[in-house]
Amino acid sequence: MRSLRHFVFNTTVLLSASGALAAADFSDKLAIRFSANTEYTDNIFKTDANKKSERQDTFGAFINTQHNTDSVELLLDLGINHHTFSKDSEDSETSVEGLAQITAQLNRHLEAKAYINRKVVVSNPKQQTLISNTDEKTITGLDLKTSFNITPVDEFTLTPQASLVSYEDAPDLESKRLGINTQWTHRLSPISDIVAGYTYSEIEYDSSQNDQTYERGYIGYNSSLRILEYSVEAGYNLINPSKGNHTYKPFYRFDIDYDGGVHKLNISGSSIITDSSLGDGNIDPISADTTTAGSSEQLDQLTRDELSIAYSFDQLCSTCFTGIDATWLQEEYLTLLSQNLEEYALSAFIQLQTTPRSSLNLRLTQKDVAFEFDSVSDYQETTTLLDFQYQLNPQMNAGIFTRYEKRDSNNQSLRYSELRGGLSLNYEL
Repeated sequence: MRSLRHFVFNTTVLLSASGALAAADFSDKLAIRFSANTEYTDNIFKTDANKKSERQDTFGAFINTQHNTDSVELLLDLGINHHTFSKDSEDSETSVEGLAQITAQLNRHLEAKAYINRKVVVSNPKQQTLISNTDEKTITGLDLKTSFNITPVDEFTLTPQASLVSYEDAPDLESKRLGINTQWTHRLSPISDIVAGYTYSEIEYDSSQNDQTYERGYIGYNSSLRILEYSVEAGYNLINPSKGNHTYKPFYRFDIDYDGGVHKLNISGSSIITDSSLGDGNIDPISADTTTAGSSEQLDQLTRDELSIAYSFDQLCSTCFTGIDATWLQEEYLTLLSQNLEEYALSAFIQLQTTPRSSLNLRLTQKDVAFEFDSVSDYQETTTLLDFQYQLNPQMNAGIFTRYEKRDSNNQSLRYSELRGGLSLNYEL
């Protein structure tokens, strides 16, 4: 519970600081929700033999708020869940995920940002995703951004950065980072600009003497049209350890977002060098599924390549919303070669408004995961989720759901099928 206590304490400090800096005239947006789920599983440990059943309960509280003044912005997007197990298959667990961030405009040229970002991540991607196979990673940071207008269309920014990466159960992965980020932006028009930047960081590990430096150089282009927004960056990134060889790879990142009303499409991708301490940097800290996020049980460098495509269509029928999501992920480690993986996932979903107060949701997901130097751990996973929701009143809704999950693998210990079903209750203030 050590890093959980730190997270709560640091979040309280951020909230207190925001109140001291901006005590009046907030532009407020606040949403608070409480949830209670009870579900039954016929396969506690996700195993192919000696299946055991159990009731599992989850109680949650969620807050999303944004406060703005002329000089201060506070963003809070947090979820707290407490998990209990009727037959004590696992210890009761309280998890916290989300982002707490305060940004203060100290003067015309200087901006300070403090943040805490916490996410549940998979500890060992080869094993079944049980709570015992997850950890909570917290990134606490401070940025001090200085910006100057060199010409009416050119801006230069210089941002010293400091961050701390900590884990609830894996202190060997913890690290400290000090660095600086510079960027030049040239505005081509009111809807487009080009950028060039350079980032340098020194990384110190708590459990290792093999500290590292990281650098990235890039150029990019951004454009925002009426129904199309896109951005692209390309360059290089380099990790140079104090002992051993450096790792040099091309860097790229792109994001294309099309919103035509009826049709929506997003395509994004990236290629970065990171380490098993930082992982993916806690992108999307609150998510429906706990996924591989570049973390491992040991320190190492790795290259992460990702591609995702999401498409949705809202006129298949007058009361339904449909879509598909496809993702590809590849992780290549420097020394932990048995952790190298390639993952494909495809999902299709339909949301049907059955009555003005009720909806039915169906999602099908197929995932294939292959480990380059450990093929016996390869697996294919199929998941079907059916969820019915009913709005009891403007603040409360109830649901009933069932989920079937099946995993096939050459490794007998990784094969299983599981059927879950349960009830949910949500109350929003």
